[in-house]
Amino acid sequence: MSGGYFSFDNYKIDEVAERVERLLHAALNGHFDDDDRYSSWEKKLIANAPTELKSTFNDAVICLKKAAVYAHRIDWLLSGDDGEESFLKRLKEQLNEIDKGKN
Repeated sequence: MSGGYFSFDNYKIDEVAERVERLLHAALNGHFDDDDRYSSWEKKLIANAPTELKSTFNDAVICLKKAAVYAHRIDWLLSGDDGEESFLKRLKEQLNEIDKGKN
């Protein structure tokens, strides 16, 4: 088992990113894939979201994904699963994937 320095709480950042991304997807498409998952307040907010709000959600998703990568990589480094060199290499690769839209 790898990691564990942060008691695997770093994965919660991924979950937040995924939830915000689902809300953004709903805002861009004008409908909710899983209608029961969202409150009426969320539905109303997203249905009427102006472009600036949608753009801010997109920025948030990118920031959260990057935060998750940092937390994961640091977790592995501090747990002894990565050394300095592999930490820096993997961090750079994963951040580049997010910047290219692959993650």
